[in-house]
Amino acid sequence: MNESSSSSSPLERTEVLYGNEKILERTLQTFSNIKEELAGCFDHAEVAMHVTIESLWNGFLQLKRNGVRMRTVTEVTAENISYVKKLTELFEVTSDRSQKQFWCS
Repeated sequence: MNESSSSSSPLERTEVLYGNEKILERTLQTFSNIKEELAGCFDHAEVAMHVTIESLWNGFLQLKRNGVRMRTVTEVTAENISYVKKLTELFEVTSDRSQKQFWCS
């Protein structure tokens, strides 16, 4: 890598967060950086969390109002179907038997 390309790329760092509150806080902070698209994957057991945590849902709602396209992949089960339906109010949802969680913006 030449010097000019390394100086133009953003500095990357890894940060370890402890506790759900810190993770949620950092997640909501990163929402301000999302301008066009948010795409990811929810574990089937975590869909409810993304719908029922008010600050998280409101963050997603604000992204949608700002014109951000949001897509997710999750496994639809009898236990999470009502939450998946709620999620479709803001997200394009694709059903899959995925077991991982990731996000791209």
